[in-house]
Amino acid sequence: NPVIYVLAGAPIPTRYAFPDHLSGQNANTIPGLDADAEMARVLALRPQYLVIDRERWDLMREPAKAMLSAAMARDYNHVTTLSGSAGTIEIYRNRL
Repeated sequence: NPVIYVLAGAPIPTRYAFPDHLSGQNANTIPGLDADAEMARVLALRPQYLVIDRERWDLMREPAKAMLSAAMARDYNHVTTLSGSAGTIEIYRNRL
């Protein structure tokens, strides 16, 4: 969510700032959005961190999961897993 970027002092890499805009089942219902192309564009920027909500992983579109899985395997190291009342997230940091 955008708050992570604000707390990290990082610019939001896409105008579609909410995870469901790029990865959710209804992503391609947003006018003018090719969710797969936008996800590929953002991942090509090689963000410093990826924050993955595993509790919502099964709700993601298959192409989004495939792109994220490939990026994590190729370019990222798992840093930590955080659990709290809102759920569990995994944080991955770019190897470069």
